[in-house]
Amino acid sequence: MLKDFQPPHIYRIDNQPKFFDPVRKKYVLVIIRHFLAQGCKETDLGKTFTEYTYHAGWSKSQYNGSPSYAPYCGGGFMQLTHDYNYSSFKNFINDSQIYSPAAYATKYVADNYPFISAAWFWCKSKGLNQIIDSYNNKSADATVKKVTATVKGSSSGYTVRLGYYNKAKSVLK
Repeated sequence: MLKDFQPPHIYRIDNQPKFFDPVRKKYVLVIIRHFLAQGCKETDLGKTFTEYTYHAGWSKSQYNGSPSYAPYCGGGFMQLTHDYNYSSFKNFINDSQIYSPAAYATKYVADNYPFISAAWFWCKSKGLNQIIDSYNNKSADATVKKVTATVKGSSSGYTVRLGYYNKAKSVLK
C-alpha cells in the first residue's frame, strides 16, 4: 500500500549520485512543509480528525443541507469530503467498511486511515506534489495559495495555511 505513494524514480535516493542530496532534501522538505501546513489547518492543529459539523450516524437529511456533501464530511488529516472521494479512497484501500454505512464513513476514515487517506488525497486524487513542483520558481505565498485552492476548492484559510507553512519552514530545514 505505501509503495503506491513512492516518489517517482528520479527522487529515489538509491537512483541518484550523492551530489543531488541537497536538491532532493530541499524538494522533499518543501512538500512536507506544504502537507503539514494544509493538514494542520484542516484538523485545527490536530485537535480533530473529523470536521466539526460531522455527527456520527446522521443521515444526509439530518444536516438540513449544510454541509452539502454530508454525510461524507471531512475525515482524516486532509479532511476527505464528498461521496466520490470516499468511494475512490475505498476502492484504493480495498476496505468496504469505509462507505457502508455512509453515516459513519467520516469517523471510520478518521479513526482508521487519518494519514493514509491524506496521502492518497495529496498524491493520487489531487496530484499536489506535481503542482508544488510546477511552482518551484514561484514564491512560497503563490505556492501556498495554489495548494490551498487545490485542497479546499477556494482560498479559504489561506493566511492561516501560509502561517503554518512558514512555521514548518522554520522548523524543517
